[in-house]
Amino acid sequence: METNSYEGENSFNIFSALGIKQKELIHSAFIANLLNPKGNHGCKDLFLKQFLSVLKEKEIIENFETNVYVNTELFLYNTDANADLGKIDIWIKEKENPNYILIENKIFAGDGYQQLKKYSTYFG
Repeated sequence: METNSYEGENSFNIFSALGIKQKELIHSAFIANLLNPKGNHGCKDLFLKQFLSVLKEKEIIENFETNVYVNTELFLYNTDANADLGKIDIWIKEKENPNYILIENKIFAGDGYQQLKKYSTYFG
C-alpha cells in the first residue's frame, strides 16, 4: 500500500485501493454522495451532520438544516463582465435559505488566480 507523509503506515485510502487516487471528479462525486442525505449510502443525513459539526462558522451552520441540495460542478459565470469565474467542485445549499457551503477538492493543485475572491464576489 502506498503511503504519504500525512498517512500512517497502516492507513487505508479507498481511492488508492481503487487506483483512482488522482481522479478529482470521482472524489468529488463520492464525497457529494456521502454528504447528500438522499445519497445511496442509506445513512440519511448522518455524514452531513458530522461534516457540519466540524465547521468553524457556527453562525452559518447552527440553523443549517439537512433539507439540502448537494451537487458537483457548479459553473460560475458573470454575464455583466462576460467572465468565467471558475467552478465549484461540491456545493451544498439549503432549499429555503440563501446560504451555500462550497467545497474545493484539490488534488495536486493550488487555488486558481483569485479563486476565493471570485467566489465571494459571485455569492456576495
